[in-house]
Amino acid sequence: MQLNKIRKYVHLLSTSWLIGAFFYVLFSALRYHGVNWWIIFSLSGHWLLLAALAVSLYLFAVYNSLVRNQEIEKEHPLTRTFYYMLLYDAAPLVGALAAMCAITSADSMEQIVSILSIGTFVVTFLFWIIIDPSLNLIELLLPDSRKLRNQRIERTRGNKIQHKMSQQQMLQALYEAEQQQKEYWRAKLIPLAEDLNHLFNTGIDRNSQRKIVDIGLKAWQIGGIGGMIELLTIAQNLNGQTERWGTYEKYLSAMWDGIGEWKQRH
Repeated sequence: MQLNKIRKYVHLLSTSWLIGAFFYVLFSALRYHGVNWWIIFSLSGHWLLLAALAVSLYLFAVYNSLVRNQEIEKEHPLTRTFYYMLLYDAAPLVGALAAMCAITSADSMEQIVSILSIGTFVVTFLFWIIIDPSLNLIELLLPDSRKLRNQRIERTRGNKIQHKMSQQQMLQALYEAEQQQKEYWRAKLIPLAEDLNHLFNTGIDRNSQRKIVDIGLKAWQIGGIGGMIELLTIAQNLNGQTERWGTYEKYLSAMWDGIGEWKQRH
C-alpha cells in the first residue's frame, strides 16, 4: 500500500511537470515569433491540434500503464515490477534530470527551463512510445511468457464457454418453467374457456354478463394478465367461429375492463 502511494505521488508530480513543460515550450515558441498573448490564449486551429496531440500521447501512456496492471505478473517479469513501473511514471522527471546534468552553460533561466523541457519531451517520448512497447514485445516472445499467455487465453476461453453454457442452461430452465406454468394454466383455464364459449353460443343476457366477469376474474386469480390472455387464446381455439370471434373479443375486453391491469395490457 505504501509503495502504491509513492507511485501515485510520483505520477502526479511527473504529470504536472510534463504539462507545465508543454505549455512553457508552446508559449515560448509563440512569443519568440512575436505572437500576442491574446492570440496565444485563443482557441485557434493550431492550438487545438497541438493540445489534442499532447493529450493523445499522455492518454496513450496512461492506457498502456492500465493495460499492464490488468495482465498477469508472471508474463512480464520486468515491466510488471514496482521499480520499472515507478520509472515509467517518473519518465518526465528523469528526462528533466538528464537534461539538467547535460547543461554546461546557459545564458538565462529561460534557456535552462527550455533545455529541461526539451529533455523531458525527448526522454518521455523514447520511454513511453519506443522503449516500453519494445520491452513488452520482447517479454511476450519469451518461452515462459508465451506458455503462460497461452494458458491464460485457454482459461479465458474456457470461462467464456462455461458462462455461455450456464446462460443456455438458465434459459432452458426458464423455458421449461414457463411451459410448466402454461400447462398448469391450461388445466385450469380450459373449463373456463368452455364455459365462456357456452355463454357466447347461448346468447348474452344480464346473468351471462355477470358470469363472463366472474370467469375473467378467475383467470386473473390463476395467472394475472397472462392468464386472461391465455384464456382468450384457448377460448378462440375451442370456439371455431373465426369470423365472429373479433366481435366476441371486443365484447370481452369491455366486460373485463375493470379487472386487474387488463385495460393497460397493450
